[in-house]
Amino acid sequence: MICEIRTYIGTRQLQEDTAAYCETDKGLFAVVCDGIGGRENGGASSQMAVELLMEAFKETPFEHYPNFIIDTAAAVDEKIFQTYGNKSGTTVVTAYIHQNELYWFSVGDSRLYILREGRLKDRKSVV
Repeated sequence: MICEIRTYIGTRQLQEDTAAYCETDKGLFAVVCDGIGGRENGGASSQMAVELLMEAFKETPFEHYPNFIIDTAAAVDEKIFQTYGNKSGTTVVTAYIHQNELYWFSVGDSRLYILREGRLKDRKSVV
């Protein structure tokens, strides 16, 4: 499987997104977070979220990914709120691949696309 992270800043002066992935015996886990523009500490929030999600994936045993990611995202949200209050926030998109199955989780307006048969599909058009 090919997995890589690329970013293109475009015409912006500042990019507040953070991404990471890892592959363990549990499978491949990838996460992208984009700090909410116009708020303080968006970049710091996205970095904190990625770091906490990656750490939880690597260190937490789980049998049911949906329960794991919902509980973990809630804990990450609380940690960001405790650190920055309501002055910050981030979107979250995760993808987890295990035994030929894809699970994804999304909060906010960041999107997940799948390249299938040479065509990009977003989560709404994947069957």
